[in-house]
Amino acid sequence: PPRPALWSGTPGIPFSHPPQGGRSFNCRVVVQAPLGRKLFLYECPPEIGRLKPGDAVLVPFGGRDLLGWVIETNVEAEEPDPAKKPIRIKPIIERVEGAGLGPVEMELCERLHAWYGTNFPDILGLFVPPAAPKLTRRIERAADAPHAGQDGLSREAQTVLAELESSGGGLDVRDVTRLLNPMSPRGVKFVLTELTASGLCRLRTRVVAPRPARKKFVGPSEPVPDAPPAKSEALTDVQKKVMDIARRHPFRFGAAELADLSKATPAEIRALVASRLLAERAARHWRTPMERSESKGDGIESPAPDARKQATPSQARALAEILPAIESAGQGGPPRFLLFGPTASGKTFVYEEAARACLARGRQVLLLVPEIALTKPLIQRIVESIPEPVAVMHSRLRPAERRDEWQRCARGDARLLVGARSAAFVPLPDLGLAIIDECHDAGYKESQSPYLDARRVLEEKCDLMNAPLIIGSATPTVEQLYLAAPNRAYRRLDLTDFPTRPARPDVRVIDIRRASSRTKAEGQALLTADLLALIQQTLDRKEAAVLLLNRRGFAPQVSCPNCGYAARCEACLLGLTYHLQDRNLICHGCGASQPPPSRCPVCSYTPLGYMGVGTERVAGMLTRLFPAARIGRLDQDAFRKNRQAAFDILDDLKLGRIDILVGTQMIAKGLDVPRVTLAAVICADIGLNLPDFRSAERTFQLLSQLIGRSGRHDRPGLAAIQTFQTGSRAVLRSVTEDTAGFYEEELEFRRAGHWPPFCRLIKILVQSPGAPNALSAAREIHASLSTSQYPAPPLSLSPPLPAPRPKLNGEYRFQMILRLPPDQPVPSNLDSEVRGAARHAKVKISIEPDPITLL
Repeated sequence: PPRPALWSGTPGIPFSHPPQGGRSFNCRVVVQAPLGRKLFLYECPPEIGRLKPGDAVLVPFGGRDLLGWVIETNVEAEEPDPAKKPIRIKPIIERVEGAGLGPVEMELCERLHAWYGTNFPDILGLFVPPAAPKLTRRIERAADAPHAGQDGLSREAQTVLAELESSGGGLDVRDVTRLLNPMSPRGVKFVLTELTASGLCRLRTRVVAPRPARKKFVGPSEPVPDAPPAKSEALTDVQKKVMDIARRHPFRFGAAELADLSKATPAEIRALVASRLLAERAARHWRTPMERSESKGDGIESPAPDARKQATPSQARALAEILPAIESAGQGGPPRFLLFGPTASGKTFVYEEAARACLARGRQVLLLVPEIALTKPLIQRIVESIPEPVAVMHSRLRPAERRDEWQRCARGDARLLVGARSAAFVPLPDLGLAIIDECHDAGYKESQSPYLDARRVLEEKCDLMNAPLIIGSATPTVEQLYLAAPNRAYRRLDLTDFPTRPARPDVRVIDIRRASSRTKAEGQALLTADLLALIQQTLDRKEAAVLLLNRRGFAPQVSCPNCGYAARCEACLLGLTYHLQDRNLICHGCGASQPPPSRCPVCSYTPLGYMGVGTERVAGMLTRLFPAARIGRLDQDAFRKNRQAAFDILDDLKLGRIDILVGTQMIAKGLDVPRVTLAAVICADIGLNLPDFRSAERTFQLLSQLIGRSGRHDRPGLAAIQTFQTGSRAVLRSVTEDTAGFYEEELEFRRAGHWPPFCRLIKILVQSPGAPNALSAAREIHASLSTSQYPAPPLSLSPPLPAPRPKLNGEYRFQMILRLPPDQPVPSNLDSEVRGAARHAKVKISIEPDPITLL
């Protein structure tokens, strides 16, 4: 149904605006500051010209100049109240080109704000292009300033004034800070105030637009009329290779990149340019991560001829519903599909065929993946099969790459965008299809304000642009399967065939309590003899194994065997994990690190015990147990240390340079390596009994995904699950690949406990350095919400209780869980009521709609 405008009940506002002519008019502007939905009235002078909703402007605000966005134009000023002092409407300073938002983005921000109820500028800021102009604060010499009267200035002010004279009359405030170093920020502010109060200088906010990069590209030269032909005889083999690459990829590479790809010297490239066989042409340089892979020789070969595999019957049935929806996009409501099939059932093939059909119609395609680690193999496969300009977007791109990829998509130059969560906010003016791979993954939900879920963002974007949406997973969430029931939001398409997998892997459950271990002497019993025998058999067959342990580090607990002391983080009360590579104890809550004590700080006993295992310790033990095997490790620590080296580990596994890969949950996602015939979970119980209603679902998803990494091609696969709880329904259902059975059991559990999808959750977290202060504030919020009058049906509100992590980053935490009807937006006054109920000093309050976890 049509939604009312957020800011006004008038239809069409804020997206329509009458002609403004050459007169001044008033605008409502949202300012880039934490002010919720509050709007401010500004005057637009005639010299600024016409403005429309979404335009970025620079406005004065509280003594500063801030970036803002126009929400409504031609606003009638309120009649002045004779009893009150008249309010002067401040004028807009200037329009900021390159930072505005289009009508689709504005409507999308409005819908997301209405659904989540979070700060509107925070949501809007996610859609602002990274190439937007930056604001810089400058102190400038006043044009009408007197040259006399400088004697009364302080020495520091005279120093700044002298520097202004030598630099042409203007300085960035950051340069002033460096000039007056080591003066404190407060002292620098005093100097700036002194200069402005004297009338000699003025402080101004300047808009600095980034300059697009340019570069010389090399390609085959065009014949010049009446010029002697260039001589191409007697070219060396290397020069012939240079010419071949330049002809196949004209003006795609610079001279240095062409030299690297062809193994030529820069002198040979220059000689070909001098002989007019090659030419150089300056053009806009789009910096992209694809360029980095191309410079290494990846992806420069021409795409192979169309040799796509034949679709299986279930793939053909799915495409028979998806392709007509793509062809008829724009007619009727946009369809949504849930592509549901076990691992290795060919979901990626369906994505490729759907994307190919959409690109053939001249539309753009967005493919979302949950992990950065998945983007590279997926991009390589797409580039090989779909010869279209591809853009990549994720949070770890270089700033210049992020800016250029954003602009390529907004201009329509990039037709296919592959990325993680942040790619959902990139403007795609010709969006014709959106795909969310591994749609169950929690990585799509932002864990910080404004707490947006990229899946919800794409649902709204596809609804606005009338584009089909495909979400796919072997293990969808309970909510997604519930919405894919008949006559609900999604059409469910099941894949039941396996195009590459000869048979489902043989799954063995190993009871750790009864299994013998060869590693008990090292303080743990998780590498059982049964598992080690399976690893040895895999190595004997010259095949590869992946081992999952969802716990990084070397030892999760460092304790004293004499008095029982355990090393804990004082700021979080969490146990410290020992990381052998860093040789430090690290808190996985706040990231603090410290060297391990040489003896017990309580009783001085030595040595301390390093108990439990993490991926780092498992990799070290396997190196000793299998000295001839090549072992790699992939977890967050590996990505944090060296991202490229982490990507190389995946390549090494595919190329046969790694025999055993140990990692956390990221190795269970999207890994498709023919050599891998053993997939093992070292301990399936980690995370199974956490105080969270999704703990069983997460365990089932992780085990099912990991089992699917084995035997995906022509070799039979084997999976091993080690557990203390062999009777757990999450373990038993994953062993038999019974997603339907687990879904029905979990749905009954959710219905009985009144959990999603039968309600909507809001987590209210109150934290403070003092526990009594935090608890008092939480109780006041609870009392206020308990008496509030909200739309029916009434809300359910849990009492304030200590959070599962009761202390984090030095602050005590209490939380309440608010339940809403499943389709109800967050009440518009919830934020103001919660924050107004508790006005304690040093209290932080966060309101998170639809939390992924309650931990």
